[in-house]
Amino acid sequence: MNSTDAQTAYSDPNNARETIIRTTGGFRYQLLNRINKLLTAALVIGKLFATLLVELYKHLRSLLLSPLGLAKKRKLSQTLFSIGLSVTGERLYNRFEFKARHCRQRQLLLLNEILQENKDTEFGKKHNFANIRTVQEFRKSVPVHTYDLLESYVARQTQGEANVLVKGAPISYATTSGTTGRPKFIPITKQAQLKSHQDVSRIFFP
Repeated sequence: MNSTDAQTAYSDPNNARETIIRTTGGFRYQLLNRINKLLTAALVIGKLFATLLVELYKHLRSLLLSPLGLAKKRKLSQTLFSIGLSVTGERLYNRFEFKARHCRQRQLLLLNEILQENKDTEFGKKHNFANIRTVQEFRKSVPVHTYDLLESYVARQTQGEANVLVKGAPISYATTSGTTGRPKFIPITKQAQLKSHQDVSRIFFP
């Protein structure tokens, strides 16, 4: 998608009605969210007991067969890793599935979180993050940016400046392959690493 296509999609007239960003998602969403959290907790407990039973079997098998050389000895660290991955994966998978079914509400909440998190950065102050109330105000305040427009912010953060494009100082940078030009640097914050990178790996082991 080129910048013209992006701008067209960004300012879609079909979404012209005022959409409040600073919202809790509405009563129905909040109710469904609470119910899903309770159901997820129940599923996590069930997953925990199931995993414990599997691990108990593996340890008993290891205890009986490893002295005979018929099985590898099961380590406690393996059990703890399996339990942790299974339980967190179950929770993340069910929460992700719920958010995917209610993507509009979740996207508005996420946008509000991003605005509040970064309102005191240089970029956030320049684009009035603190006072944005609706999607339409966001579109007016934050036009579509190409990497060239953001590069100076990124460059300053790579040199150690904090609170320029994102809150604080990024802990690392993802880079593009550079097939269409020089590589581009994408700042990764500690929160992004915890919420996105690590959680994604756990979702595949529910």
